[in-house]
Amino acid sequence: MNEQNVCLYNAQVFLGNAFKDGVVFVNGHKIDKVFHQASFSKDSLNKDIKFIDLKGAWLCPGFIDTHIHGLEGYGVGNSVEDILEISKRLVKYGVTSFIPTISRGIAEKDNLAESIETVVQAMGIEEGAKILGIHLEGPFLSPKRVGGQVAEGIVPIDIHFMQKLWDVSKGNIINMTIAPELEGVKELVAFCAKKRIVLQAGHTDATYEQMIEAKELGVTHITHMFNTMRGLHHREPGAVGAIFDYDEFSCELIGDGIHVNPAVARILAKQKPQDKVVLITDALKNAKRNIESYFVDGEEICLDKCFYKKKEGTIVGSNISMIDGVQNLVSFGIPLSLVVKMASSNPAKILKIKNKGMIEKGMDADLTVFDADFNITHTLVEGELKI
Repeated sequence: MNEQNVCLYNAQVFLGNAFKDGVVFVNGHKIDKVFHQASFSKDSLNKDIKFIDLKGAWLCPGFIDTHIHGLEGYGVGNSVEDILEISKRLVKYGVTSFIPTISRGIAEKDNLAESIETVVQAMGIEEGAKILGIHLEGPFLSPKRVGGQVAEGIVPIDIHFMQKLWDVSKGNIINMTIAPELEGVKELVAFCAKKRIVLQAGHTDATYEQMIEAKELGVTHITHMFNTMRGLHHREPGAVGAIFDYDEFSCELIGDGIHVNPAVARILAKQKPQDKVVLITDALKNAKRNIESYFVDGEEICLDKCFYKKKEGTIVGSNISMIDGVQNLVSFGIPLSLVVKMASSNPAKILKIKNKGMIEKGMDADLTVFDADFNITHTLVEGELKI
């Protein structure tokens, strides 16, 4: 199928900022033509084409999940087989590419390197959504803002350790979450700038002033906005206040309505520029499995709309897919056109992912189709029809 040309017609095609009646012609792995439905004629095209009538459905750039820990019982970093299963299962939720997110557990530092190696070994042999690289959520985080992390896995900034992780990744670390107030952050920023790693502020106790300093250093993307960071107060604006105050900051948004209240999600969408919010799942290993509880490092994790630690009630991750997040944000009152940008073009732009996130000639043919009820009907990954 990946060698066959495909024509998707009778669709509402997302063209950067709005939907229009249109047709998308795919030649091999790339988008070859995009034109208006009124000018479409099967007779004018080569007969060796697979025509797909989308019956008025929404045709969008493929969703890109840049923060995901697992899905349906398979965990990032557990094994190559787990990563490959995640890849295969993501396409039914409209995801065409993803960045597996790795955190460090209680074990020795080497367990982080081993998890990185597992993802690297899976890259290039995945059968579903493409693995773009690796997101490290830590280990250089604030002990005061542990959240769902394991406290024993949080360590001071160590450039020698960072070099080891980079070497093990074979240059495949795309983004990394850090607490920018930590000692040694300037050295870490310099290291990551040379490697073109996008640094994100998260699990941080940074003040408003420290966030401004981070911005000047180039740390301008934010991990799961509002969660595990110093909040907004009218006498102490905190990290959240700085992010609202400066347009340079972009941020992730978990779209489950639990990590961030729907009203706050609407406020964020109104306050930030339209290209600065990225929809993520932060899905855990047992997401979409509807499992009541399970144990991680001897601690019971329960599910009640999202995952939380039973002992203290701390939220640790979500139970949603990307299409769930899209549907949720629309139900909160955020325009569909903006939500689609959050799920596709915004992550591609912010994380400097080439050839993805837009429906235009020459881009990778990563396409997601869903109907009026937000059911995924088709997913194409680099021109190959997966569902």
